[in-house]
Amino acid sequence: MKQTRFRFVALLGLLALSPFLAGAAGQTSAGAAADAPMEISFLMEIRSGEESTWFLDQVEERFNVRIVPNGVYHGDTEKVSLLLATGECPDLFCPIDPFDGLAQGLTRTIPVEMLHEHAPQYTKLLDDFYPIGWLLGRSPDDPT
Repeated sequence: MKQTRFRFVALLGLLALSPFLAGAAGQTSAGAAADAPMEISFLMEIRSGEESTWFLDQVEERFNVRIVPNGVYHGDTEKVSLLLATGECPDLFCPIDPFDGLAQGLTRTIPVEMLHEHAPQYTKLLDDFYPIGWLLGRSPDDPT
């Protein structure tokens, strides 16, 4: 259950970056090809043994990016600590389980009204394509 929640929250995090990925995907340097995808490393182990997932494929296609999972499980604290200590941090990662962070007071929930006000593209994305995200991403202690 904890794995499923973490995966969902990680995917929501990736979705939250979607507007930024869309903007960044359109930016190129003078010598770069306009259609070359931006490469983003991601702290993620795909346990099925496949190189990608359906969700990552959708994000890559939609935003012209290439997401490279680094093969490290987020719960392997020794490997994650080693990555952080050596400066080999992936571009996108969550070093702790989001629900554990919430329980320990290291993170907090974001009121839905604040999301609507400050992240209208993200909330529209949830409304249009992932409405279950409104239910799955909520804290059991704070259902607002």
